[in-house]
Amino acid sequence: ASKAKGMWMGGMAPLGYDLQDRKLVVNEVEAETVRTIFERYLELGSVNALVDDLGQRGLRTKVWTPRHGQPRGGGHFDRLILYRLLKSELYVGRIAFKGRSYEGQHQGILPIELWEQVQARLASNRNDRLKTKSTPCDAVLTGLVYDDRGNRMSPAFVRKANGQRYHYYVSQPLLTGQRDKAGSVGRVPANDLDQLVNIQLTAMLDQAGTAPPPEGRLWRRAVQRVTIQSDQVVIAVNQPSSKKASAPKEIVVPIHLGRRGNTSHITSSQGRPTKPRPNTALIKALVRAYHWRATLESGELQSVAEIATTAGIDTRYARSLLQLAFLPPKQIEEILQGLQPVHVTLAALTKCPLSTIWRADQFRYH
Repeated sequence: ASKAKGMWMGGMAPLGYDLQDRKLVVNEVEAETVRTIFERYLELGSVNALVDDLGQRGLRTKVWTPRHGQPRGGGHFDRLILYRLLKSELYVGRIAFKGRSYEGQHQGILPIELWEQVQARLASNRNDRLKTKSTPCDAVLTGLVYDDRGNRMSPAFVRKANGQRYHYYVSQPLLTGQRDKAGSVGRVPANDLDQLVNIQLTAMLDQAGTAPPPEGRLWRRAVQRVTIQSDQVVIAVNQPSSKKASAPKEIVVPIHLGRRGNTSHITSSQGRPTKPRPNTALIKALVRAYHWRATLESGELQSVAEIATTAGIDTRYARSLLQLAFLPPKQIEEILQGLQPVHVTLAALTKCPLSTIWRADQFRYH
């Protein structure tokens, strides 16, 4: 077969090549795009992130003109196109045919080391997906979430530098590199949104004196649509079946989209996280403050200045940390359980006046 001889027998030339006398010849401009795609994939570690990255860089698919027609191509890269491109042996000078690989008659574009690193990363990501198949992000609201421009938001994940995967609902234009067509919020944490909607449904049904929403994925049947806006989530809830058709009931939940460390999160109108989020730095500071308070009460140390000298820190900072030992019990319990409002951080609490911290009736989360 011709392919077994390394000949190109396809139709349109792939990105990075032109056709001359039925042979593939490197197109240097496009070849640079191919190299960028492979290099950026290794850096980002995710095809979803790569789609967005290429869109921001203005990189597009190959433009070609049929013999009798208008130019085609030049669109945004999507996941399918990128997976095929990243797996192609063509770019290291080889031709795949019936499960075997043959030396091609064309020049490769990529160093073999770069191509092999990309194949290893693709395989690793694939294996991770298989390993976590039994405990994935539920993404219960798949197919029901939309941004405020009417684009469907689909489940996707991003792998951070620490190797951990974070699951989101992502606006379709972002997945196809068309950021300008996405709504005001391009992606939201999937687990947070699922829990927020479940909490609101439970509260609504509890108020109405009806049964709580069914367990697991069944409760999504009560939801018709979830629209994500910059400052609120609008949940359209199916009304109980009746003889007369009725419009869905809308639950409007004011939200705040924020970040802590490497992760983003949703907080509801009360500023509470949708699930426990222990703040390690804040908890460690609390433990430290209680220890210092004990040393002062026992007489082991005589002043904040001595505490600062022993700990090797500034006196003013030691004084601000010590205040945490006088927080009201309710706030202490919330912090230890990770249920404090997300804006209550170590930095925020150490800036509060000492009198405000000491007096429980004056302490408020703003």
